[in-house]
Amino acid sequence: DNVKWIGVTAVFLFHLWGFIFAYAAFRMFVRSRSQALRLLDLFLVLGGIEALLVCLQGIGVVGRLWGERYDVYGTMAYSGTLGPNRTLPGHAFILILAVALGYWRNSSSVGPVRLALAAVSGVLAVLGIGLAGSRTAWVVAIVFGLGVLFVGRLRMGVLIFIAVVAMGVLAVTPTRIDESISEMYDYRLTVKLERAENGDLKERFTSVDAGRLKLWTQGIEALGSHPYVVPFGAGFNNYRYAMHAGVSAHNLYITSIAELGVVGLFLYLMWLKSILTETGRRIRQATLASQKHRHIFVPSEMRALVLAMMVSLTAGEILYPYRPTFSFLGMFLMIAALLNHKVLRGPGEVPEEVPAQEPATAALASRWARRVPGPPTEPFRRPNQ
Repeated sequence: DNVKWIGVTAVFLFHLWGFIFAYAAFRMFVRSRSQALRLLDLFLVLGGIEALLVCLQGIGVVGRLWGERYDVYGTMAYSGTLGPNRTLPGHAFILILAVALGYWRNSSSVGPVRLALAAVSGVLAVLGIGLAGSRTAWVVAIVFGLGVLFVGRLRMGVLIFIAVVAMGVLAVTPTRIDESISEMYDYRLTVKLERAENGDLKERFTSVDAGRLKLWTQGIEALGSHPYVVPFGAGFNNYRYAMHAGVSAHNLYITSIAELGVVGLFLYLMWLKSILTETGRRIRQATLASQKHRHIFVPSEMRALVLAMMVSLTAGEILYPYRPTFSFLGMFLMIAALLNHKVLRGPGEVPEEVPAQEPATAALASRWARRVPGPPTEPFRRPNQ
């Protein structure tokens, strides 16, 4: 077991550091707007193909790509090449929506071809979210949509994108895909709620939570019985051995306290806050540019995306180098690096914000500054001889 734990932990840390170095590479070596947009284009193309593959699995054209070992997820686990866990494809398609929305919000900066690419990939992403069958991803997608609509300034491009995607989903989608999505919704939600129709709110929740309430309770109780791990944690990937409360808490806030302590959780939240801070700085730059009748890329979707991820972390460890979903962290870091990249401002546009500095005269006037006598107020008179 020790050898296995060391090997698994090494793999997780390898991915973590790989993602961190990749994030740094995107920020350092992407030197122009065209490079950043091409990488985002590639992400939309690959994401659209992945969503199309999930759609084809949903209507039976393409079979499952994972072995019998993963039958625990059920025969209706359509995940394409993104692993057997439903959560990963559902959240990956939300990233596609974030980039596609960013294109339509900044339509004047990307051009009509990219708008068409964003519209097609957005329709496929919505269908993929429905067919992936992740209840957590469904909730996160709703939170992301509400964040886009109500957090920050709403632009006409966003409303047009929503209308285009809705029209594509309702009018263009084949009937077989619509039926598969309805079947998945019934299988993952309606049928389970009907079984607890006569129960209270807790029973209804536990009918669809996949055992999460039990895992959360066990995790909190384990923290109470192991208070010494709360400040600094018991070590990365050490939840199951230190807490004896299952493989994980399926709640990153509980898991991170157990493994990294309150200090680790604080640093993690500060990392998310840093993304929001950088996004806010880019938005302020765009506001200054609009006052001069210039149009630059506004990464407003990152705020809604971070908000949605914070909700998602209450039901899993999707944004963590952990278990079968660790690759999502790399995708998220890539999108954060590119959407917030300063090169999307374009050449010759609003400069970086410079912190206000205290004028030199104010410093000289301080009480610690050396005082110099002023000029005489009366004309100089030669003393009487």
